[in-house]
Amino acid sequence: MKNVAARQREDRKTLELSVKGVTGDGRKISLRNTDIDTLTKYLGQWRRLVGQNVDIKLENGSIKATVTATSALIAGLVADCDHYAKGQTTEIPEERLSVFLQMEQDAKEGHRQYGVTCEGRQCLRIGPGIHRKAARNRVEEAELEIEGAVTDAGGEGSPNIHLFNKHGKYTISVDRQFLEGLSENILYKTIRVLVKCKYDVVEQVYKDYTLKELVDMPVLDEQKLTAAIKQGTKDWQGVDDPYKWLVSVRGGEE
Repeated sequence: MKNVAARQREDRKTLELSVKGVTGDGRKISLRNTDIDTLTKYLGQWRRLVGQNVDIKLENGSIKATVTATSALIAGLVADCDHYAKGQTTEIPEERLSVFLQMEQDAKEGHRQYGVTCEGRQCLRIGPGIHRKAARNRVEEAELEIEGAVTDAGGEGSPNIHLFNKHGKYTISVDRQFLEGLSENILYKTIRVLVKCKYDVVEQVYKDYTLKELVDMPVLDEQKLTAAIKQGTKDWQGVDDPYKWLVSVRGGEE
């Protein structure tokens, strides 16, 4: 039993997570000067980096946490810190990358500096004036279907259409022949299009939309819908428990 316990201790390592800077009212960031909501935000970010089932111990006098976890988990986080510093964001799991990006945004807005240190080696610093290397292949080719109302169409030098939906406005480049060949006016009508675009894996945004083709909008067949409602009403008539009835028809829940 002693040997097992010793091996378990050997398989665990520690690293340090920290945030430095000043609070909104100009005081040095510390446990004493940080409100509970902000402290909870920092802890939430760190939990998302290292996971829920690890030990995190806050130190007095600063916003600094010592994380104790398995060697494999610590090694994985250290590797991802190195990837982020080198701009190799495609190598980082999506959840962890989103935390790094959130820290970077927080650092820019609040003049803070985040740090990750393992066994005396600083693995990562995120803060104003600290620049990551440009990521290779940071932009990927992608295709998207976008549905929205056409708010503008034309463009003298670069023909395009503007689509607007609940996510915002999209400027989509088109061929002049596309606009000339339209059999009807699409302005202020809702359409669906397939576009080619670029996805920035660092900023996590799509951009540079180019029309590939129009996509047929789904059409509701009101006659079929009315017939289905009538048939469903007839089939379910007299059924006290629809769920049990459906399970019996299927022969089980799977």
